Amino acid sequence: MPSALPLAQAADPRLGLGLIGLLLALALALLLVWRRDALRAGADPARPAWFAFAIRVHLLLVTAWFVGPAITALAQPTASLTRMFPRLVPLVSILGIVLLAVLPICITLAAVFVAGDVERRLRGSGRTLGERLLQTGTGLVIAMLPLAGLLAASAVLTTGNVRAAVGCALTGFVGALWMAGRRAGVLGLKPEAATAGPLRDRLFELAARAGVRVRQVYVLSASRTKLANAFAVRGGSVLLTDHLLEQLSRREVDAVIAHELAHLRHRHPAKLGAAFAVPFAAILVTLSFVPPFAWLGTAPGIAMAGFAGWVSLLTWAKRFERQADRDAVQLTGDAPALITALVRIARLNAFPVDWSRGEEWVLTHPSVRRRGRARGDAGFVGLAPEEGGATYEGFADWDLGFLELDAIALRYEGERTRFALERDRIVSLALTAGLPGWIPAPRVAIRWRAADGTLHAFSVRNARAVTLHEIAGESRRLLSELEQWHAQPAPAGIRAIGGGEPPRAGAVTGTTHTELASPRTLIPIVPLLVALALLAALAAGLPLTPGYGPGAFEVMGAGLLAIVGLRVPLWRAVAGGRKPAPAPSPVHHEHPAA
Repeated sequence: MPSALPLAQAADPRLGLGLIGLLLALALALLLVWRRDALRAGADPARPAWFAFAIRVHLLLVTAWFVGPAITALAQPTASLTRMFPRLVPLVSILGIVLLAVLPICITLAAVFVAGDVERRLRGSGRTLGERLLQTGTGLVIAMLPLAGLLAASAVLTTGNVRAAVGCALTGFVGALWMAGRRAGVLGLKPEAATAGPLRDRLFELAARAGVRVRQVYVLSASRTKLANAFAVRGGSVLLTDHLLEQLSRREVDAVIAHELAHLRHRHPAKLGAAFAVPFAAILVTLSFVPPFAWLGTAPGIAMAGFAGWVSLLTWAKRFERQADRDAVQLTGDAPALITALVRIARLNAFPVDWSRGEEWVLTHPSVRRRGRARGDAGFVGLAPEEGGATYEGFADWDLGFLELDAIALRYEGERTRFALERDRIVSLALTAGLPGWIPAPRVAIRWRAADGTLHAFSVRNARAVTLHEIAGESRRLLSELEQWHAQPAPAGIRAIGGGEPPRAGAVTGTTHTELASPRTLIPIVPLLVALALLAALAAGLPLTPGYGPGAFEVMGAGLLAIVGLRVPLWRAVAGGRKPAPAPSPVHHEHPAA
């Protein structure tokens, strides 16, 4: 099958170069717009501005590296340059390989400049531009060496020299592995081996219980970059950043270590490499040598194979994370410590505890909320800074986090806030009506006394409930658990250390149910409803004006009735003064002041 006619051969030779320049300008414009949006949102600490920006940049870079070379091959910049500068004809083979990487490399460097500024402003990261460029350059060399080897092997194969082609491919992969092994030293981030001390002893103790052979544990200095993370490395080593060790409790560090040991036990680091390499190699060989696909060419083939390998790696990585979570809980028997560690790590890295399925698809880890929900005994809750009479950006929950009940206090660790509330400061526990709807969705109201003697309240619900039908039962179970904990005597003379107080209703911006019930909120919906009714009528071939049978007018009326029907419970709740949902009487347990 003949290949498609390259752009440079079909029109002006400058067209291919112009297309590449246009794509580069578009990428730069997107980066600047995303930077503006992130810095604007960054004024509100509750909004995950850095996470949203990082996801967008990540997708742009993935597109640049997987699609960029294919577009470059289609645009034929080599042909354009050799027509414009005939002296470059002897270098056409080398020039072709270099130009395939120009677009993704330029976009990557632009992302380094823009992302560095955003990270410094939003996270306070101390890395300099030179350090960022060195890190990115090293990563590019590691990524480009195998690709360059494959492209060179493809070019050599056209001469019939199979031995030389294999040598080119192997040279690229061996060079990348060598660079990867020396990457930490090049970046000045060489980890320090913890050859003795409590950290080393605890890790080897857990490793012995798990049946994992560990060679060494390393501590990476990352306080300046504010990176809180841990890694399992092939060869039996575990690496933890000092920022993580400084911010997590011993229980949480144990849970993180157990998680990494599970990765080593199941050989996940090596399997992740295979998860990328196997589909990449299989598709590349198919597209290169099977006649029906060979016409695509080398660069588009590498792009398609790389995308398939990337999707495979992401899929398997999330499965490995869930498996490591299960093993970590089995090893330590401490699911709450694992979940609070994940929540704290997310906060330290300016990530939310929950993200959408679409965002999760392009990440190697499931969201903290889904990982916590997978651990059945983990107390993931949604929190509202009052008894349930408001919404926050359209949601009944203002925050998501982990609720832990220890001997001293009720502790909450969430995305937006954290606090510790002693037993004797809790005045009462009761079910209260949640977001009004045809299906009841009660919450647990916790009323507490502040240090100045004033009374306040917040409400929680079990975030494991994924449907409205489950919320009522889960809330009753949560209330029962809280009542049992609250009935136990508190240790005398002991107070919770740090943690702060729960957020107060006046300190958080929300929309009250009275405001939601106002007829004025229907005004913005009407134009959208009219537009959707007209589109539906056009798609179905119905009349657009009344008097000619069922048409757009009736569709709009049905939509308006549905909206009114959904709002009836809200109007009834506002008219009735928001009485608490039927529930057992609030419990009052007196505890001696500590």
